[in-house]
Amino acid sequence: MQKGALFFNAEGYMATHTPLHRTGLTEGKFSFQLWQAIVPVGVTLDDACEPSFWQHAGRFIQARDEIRLICEDNSWLARAFVQRKGENKLYIKIIESFDLTSGDDVENREYESVYKGKIRKWCLVDKLTGDIIQDGMENKDQANEVLTQKAAA
Repeated sequence: MQKGALFFNAEGYMATHTPLHRTGLTEGKFSFQLWQAIVPVGVTLDDACEPSFWQHAGRFIQARDEIRLICEDNSWLARAFVQRKGENKLYIKIIESFDLTSGDDVENREYESVYKGKIRKWCLVDKLTGDIIQDGMENKDQANEVLTQKAAA
């Protein structure tokens, strides 16, 4: 309720700010896009924050959009807000980020866990021959579990 130039809340006390107008609230799907970027292995979150990283995809993305970044090997995940758009550049701010691995590497004399791309994903590889023993594991932690089981057998 407004009385002159002053604003009052529902209890009749003077508010310290101008209330949000009803037109300032919209469903997100009408005011911004949510994008997902699969980031190649080896690209860090700092690399993805560089405006030039987005030079090939930036034309589709607008200021105030959000981007969900996930590393191709499922090792990290982040959410970013697009602050502004430049000529073939995006300026993003990381809202939150998560390391999706436990960080524990398993030592094994015979095998190692290696990321082999989008199709094969995380694999167990024979150190001597380079042969893939098992593939298709979604993340490094799963590959390390299998590696631990192989070491115990």
